Amino acid sequence: MPAGESTLPRRVDLVQGYGEYVMSYTPSKTLMQLSEYEFTGGTLLHTVLIDGIMAAHWKHVLRTRDATVAIDRLRSISASERAAGARPAIAYGRHLGVPVQVEWL
Repeated sequence: MPAGESTLPRRVDLVQGYGEYVMSYTPSKTLMQLSEYEFTGGTLLHTVLIDGIMAAHWKHVLRTRDATVAIDRLRSISASERAAGARPAIAYGRHLGVPVQVEWL
């Protein structure tokens, strides 16, 4: 394990575009301090929260037999965070009824 990386399991949530957690409540606006991130512009429609803090945004590419969840990072993402990010993506695939691949951008 790389130095400084936690051994605790990470919680990763894929939040849909207009989720209250990141869009509605004033106390949650501290999650959206874009000056701290490597954000190059565009729209932060769907948000990836790691341990409750915004770390990336995501989009899905839906096909007939499968789907891809593409996660575009706003900061560096550790190996444990990437592994944890697969769990909600797989759950999303179960909801869709198709297998899902995760692509980190």
